[in-house]
Amino acid sequence: MISKRLFITAIVISLLGHMAVLSLTGLSEATLEIAGDSIFKVRLEKGPENIEKKNEKAKEIEESVKPKEQPEEIVFEAEDTVDLDSTDTRYYSYLAKIKALVERKWSYPNWSSTRREKGTTIVKFSITEEGILSNATVLSSSGYASLDIESLYAIKAAAPYPRFPESFHLSRLNIVAKFNYTLSD
Repeated sequence: MISKRLFITAIVISLLGHMAVLSLTGLSEATLEIAGDSIFKVRLEKGPENIEKKNEKAKEIEESVKPKEQPEEIVFEAEDTVDLDSTDTRYYSYLAKIKALVERKWSYPNWSSTRREKGTTIVKFSITEEGILSNATVLSSSGYASLDIESLYAIKAAAPYPRFPESFHLSRLNIVAKFNYTLSD
């Protein structure tokens, strides 16, 4: 019982910390640069979007990806964590489908592009064996709330995902994805 409470307390503290960081990044003009290859690169040219409508969608997404209250009894089931760009043959074809779905929903926010905001957002999201998105969390902020929110939006909008193949023998797959926002000069 004590370990369950400790586990839930740790999750709540982590969520509060992430929300505080996301709130503060909107106030800062600093850009977090992360070394390494990018999973996603985008150079889009679109007409102006309705910013208020996008902000309303972002708020809905933030509310919908908040973890639900845990049931009284926690059942530990098989799960794995993998990078979206993994070349592990066990997951490769499934991850390619996930990546394609997310890329179709992901865009560079016009407001961010206009303000020359760039950076990399790293997100961890969880998919159940039925293909249901069960959680999405920003692990590392780009330094701009609008870019972080767009990354979460793309993951949420791409759901539901395909069911796991029988060969996975998993109840949950945690995926870490990098969203690299770059601008051409």
